[in-house]
Amino acid sequence: MSSDLMNLEEVSELLGVSKHTIYSWVFEKRIPYIKVGRLLRFSRRETDAWLKVNSIKAF
Repeated sequence: MSSDLMNLEEVSELLGVSKHTIYSWVFEKRIPYIKVGRLLRFSRRETDAWLKVNSIKAF
């Protein structure tokens, strides 16, 4: 299961946004995340599902 977890830098690279943007989304509870003590972790499966739900398809 731990191989499914990404850190802040990995999810930032995956989504192509800055770490600051990820922090903002976490604060606003816009992206699914896991708190492990003081660390933020992101499930790859949940992030992929979130990305599909929040994508707008171009025609």
